[in-house]
Amino acid sequence: MNDNVTMGNALPVHPEYLKMREQMLTKTADELKIINMPDDKTCAYGAVIDMALDGRIMTLVCYFNGEVSMLYSTGGAVAGLGQHYPNVREQAKVMLASIGQAAHLFAEPKDFALPGGTYNHVYLLTNKGKLFIRLNPRTITTEPRERQFVFMLYNRVMNEVTKIMPQVMHAQRSVTPVQFFPNRKDGNK
Repeated sequence: MNDNVTMGNALPVHPEYLKMREQMLTKTADELKIINMPDDKTCAYGAVIDMALDGRIMTLVCYFNGEVSMLYSTGGAVAGLGQHYPNVREQAKVMLASIGQAAHLFAEPKDFALPGGTYNHVYLLTNKGKLFIRLNPRTITTEPRERQFVFMLYNRVMNEVTKIMPQVMHAQRSVTPVQFFPNRKDGNK
């Protein structure tokens, strides 16, 4: 049975991924206990970055309180990266503190569409509302420098995540998983 769904022309994704992603996109600064946001400029307290890669989507989620997670369109997720890995947390905070400089490149999203093809969708959660920009990694070097700046900021976070993933995967294998079958049809629990 195929539990994946497709949204528009985007790649197929697992319903659990969509649920997690929606939760991440709707978090408020108050929920995250992020206070003292200035009124005079656009400041990002969170970013949800969808990256299409090899027929799948990886979503990097960063909040200014140090939370960093990876969501996978197959339904999996890795949370707590910022809490356990200081370099990941630091790069996420640098990205969020710096990306406001390029806020004028972003637009208000019409929806929270998933990327298709090779595009990356960057959604910012800011004190002025949600913002969106679409970037193509294959052509980013031909883009204006400010767009390259946005790409560079979240790729610094991804580089740190990539460095620690072998440790994360090893830690996950050393723990006995709890089995969860949300769509089991045979009646067994």
